[in-house]
Amino acid sequence: MFDGQHADVATATILSVLFLAIMIAGIALSVLYGLALHILHKNQKPWQFFLSHHKRAAGGIARLLKINLQKRGFSVFLDTDNLTDLTKLFTFVRDTETLVVLATPGILARKWCIGEVVTARLHKVRTVIVKWPLFKYPNEAELQLGV
Repeated sequence: MFDGQHADVATATILSVLFLAIMIAGIALSVLYGLALHILHKNQKPWQFFLSHHKRAAGGIARLLKINLQKRGFSVFLDTDNLTDLTKLFTFVRDTETLVVLATPGILARKWCIGEVVTARLHKVRTVIVKWPLFKYPNEAELQLGV
C-alpha cells in the first residue's frame, strides 16, 4: 500500500485524515475531561475533617481518629501534623467540610478551640460534637460572664 511504486494515494490520504481526526478527537476529549475535573473540584474544600481538641485531654484520641479516617480515604486536618503557621489556623477551619469538636471537660476554656468553633459557625462549616461523659455545656449565666 505504501511501497513507492504501487502507492495508493487515495487510500493513504483517507487513512492519514482518519488518524488525524482520531488524534484531534482524543485531544478534545482530554481537554473536556480536564475541564470537567477542574469544575468539579473547584468548590471542594481541601480538608474533609478538622479535629478540634484539647491536646492534654484528647490528643491521643484525635490521633487515633485521624488515622482511622485516613484509612477510609478522608483528608483530615490535625494541628500537630498540618499547622506550621498559627496565623493560618482559622483559614484551615474555613477550608474544611466538617469541624469535629472532641468535647472534653475544659475545652471551652481553650481560646483556640473556641475560635475554631466560631470560625466554623461564621463560614457555615458543618460541626459535629463528640461529647465526653464529663463534658458540660455552659449555662446561661456562664455564657453571660464569658466563662
